[in-house]
Amino acid sequence: MTYQIHIANTDYKFSAEPNETIVQAAERQGLILPCACRVGSCGACKSQIVSGEVDLGKYQSFALSEADIKSRLALLCVAKAKSDLTIKVRDVKLSHYKVPGFLTKIIDKTEVAPNLIRLVLERENGRPFKFKAGQTYDVVLPGDQRRYYSVASPATQSTSLEFLIHKVPGGLFTSLLFSEGLKIGDGLRLNGPEGCFTFKTPKGRKALFLCTGTGIAPIKSMIQTLIETNDLEGRDLHVYWGVHTSKELVVGELFEQWAKNHEQIHFTPIVSREEAWKGVKGHVQTQAAIDHGDMTEVDAYLCGNNSMIKAAINFLTVRCGLKDDHIYADSFGG
Repeated sequence: MTYQIHIANTDYKFSAEPNETIVQAAERQGLILPCACRVGSCGACKSQIVSGEVDLGKYQSFALSEADIKSRLALLCVAKAKSDLTIKVRDVKLSHYKVPGFLTKIIDKTEVAPNLIRLVLERENGRPFKFKAGQTYDVVLPGDQRRYYSVASPATQSTSLEFLIHKVPGGLFTSLLFSEGLKIGDGLRLNGPEGCFTFKTPKGRKALFLCTGTGIAPIKSMIQTLIETNDLEGRDLHVYWGVHTSKELVVGELFEQWAKNHEQIHFTPIVSREEAWKGVKGHVQTQAAIDHGDMTEVDAYLCGNNSMIKAAINFLTVRCGLKDDHIYADSFGG
């Protein structure tokens, strides 16, 4: 059976099959709904079900709470229609088309730390990249499989894209990347940009960035974009980056230099598995709570694996009063 979905307060309507998510159904018919992780982990696609019934699908509880469910909210990237629906999508402009894929070529591939590569791409046709700091692109693999990566370069840099990519044991893309399967000069097809994990904090409000591992990539893009657009005045930005060993702090010196040059930027690297480390140890959320206490008027940007994001949200909302609508998260899975 095919169900009809209407987007409240618009003229947009589309159909959905029982076996496809609402986001997939919309994209199949030329509509872009808010979406980032596509696995029910970040909350970017959280929307109101005005009428009708949905299968909520598999999701992380920190992305969709019991209170959300009682309020008839759903994550459109995993939810499937069980009847005709009316949904309300907020804060994202809908489009009749999806940005088409395009060809790129590898211009730099450097292993900057064990199992961590800095990958730089440029477009085959020489056209500029256009994206918002914090957004992702997906790499198209054989069998139309996709792997999503956040851009590490600033939005002001239009001639190339920089990514920080960690090796995944047995991973289809990283197995090629960390071998001679993909070399400088080889081509890659990308789709995007996508995602709503972008900087939204107004001037005068403190912003905290809590990330682990390669979760630093979109944070680097946001901070560097603010610097290069001369948009630091009136801001208070605090970056907490958690890694296992200090060798993984591959852009740490850059953040330290930014903090030295700009009073609005504060940087705290945190290492958890290195006894010789003389700096802060432990968890990013613990140190953020120690430093800031009351977070009722703070925005928090969380990027990393599911377990970190879940633990940070649970801890900071209870311990520090961080508000749900001041949380922006991008999960890398795991």
